[in-house]
Amino acid sequence: MTDFTWAADHGSSREVDEQLTEAKFGDGYRQLAPAGLNAQDDTFPLTFTREVAEADAIWNFLEAHKGGVPFTFLVPRTTTEITVIYRKKTRTWSSPGWDKVSVTFERWWS
Repeated sequence: MTDFTWAADHGSSREVDEQLTEAKFGDGYRQLAPAGLNAQDDTFPLTFTREVAEADAIWNFLEAHKGGVPFTFLVPRTTTEITVIYRKKTRTWSSPGWDKVSVTFERWWS
């Protein structure tokens, strides 16, 4: 498995969707519990504003993985490396000599 080694732009983020199972009882009481062992869906909407050559390298890395081939990614501001995929990417020609690559990584539980 290959590593994605580029650092995202400032302002990129991490979104967490907790998967919960809910049990409702007749008196209005309800109970919540994590929906399995991997009940946390992490997504990382990221942007990379780079000179064209480096934007090409990022784009080519993503192209080689075709969205569905998992790769490793270091979660920003942590030492945690996770496996991710992506489903969509965008390239914007922002200014002469500079491009922006936008992609959302999804944590891949394998």
